Amino acid sequence: MNLLPVDNTFFLLFRRITTLLRQASELFAMGVTSGSGSEAVYAASIEMKSLEEQGDCIVQKINQQLCKTFLTPFDPSDVKALASTLDDVLDAIEDTTFRIAIYKIDPLPSQFACFGQIVYESCAVLQNAIEDIIHKRSVTKSCLAITDLERNADLLERQLLRTIFKSEQNAITVVKIKEIVESAERIADRCDDVANLLEHISAGG
Repeated sequence: MNLLPVDNTFFLLFRRITTLLRQASELFAMGVTSGSGSEAVYAASIEMKSLEEQGDCIVQKINQQLCKTFLTPFDPSDVKALASTLDDVLDAIEDTTFRIAIYKIDPLPSQFACFGQIVYESCAVLQNAIEDIIHKRSVTKSCLAITDLERNADLLERQLLRTIFKSEQNAITVVKIKEIVESAERIADRCDDVANLLEHISAGG
């Protein structure tokens, strides 16, 4: 029997990060599906930056808590890695939103709305997966779902790039769209990084 209490502060902080991720993913999805092009995304980018800064503060609190906590809910290195990889997702959403806003692609390719849906669904599943970890449930189903979404994002990236290079005549516009498409796909990659880490943690490290 373990007589030392586990510090659940980490779980509260992880929940706060996933809440920020849900908010960011909603903003992103709304921005790229509104039909207003870069203007809608620019409006979202202002609030997105605030969410990203809040995420940085939470990661800092987790790292500070690690320095003074004897018994963590799982291996301290995994606690630190999970905080970092979750923050990487938030950073990727903010970075993509910023690029769309400053590149002013109007309108965005219609297929880009699919990226918004993939990002939104991935962050929703991540939130559920964190709850699974907290309650010591299997994360396999959630992690498989995130991996499937990442594959969909990869296929969408290739489809969009093929379409852009075939139909767009302006070379500068091609470069801009290529960059934001690749940036959007990286969000799904970062979500998959979290899923891989959660599987590792769930297996006991």
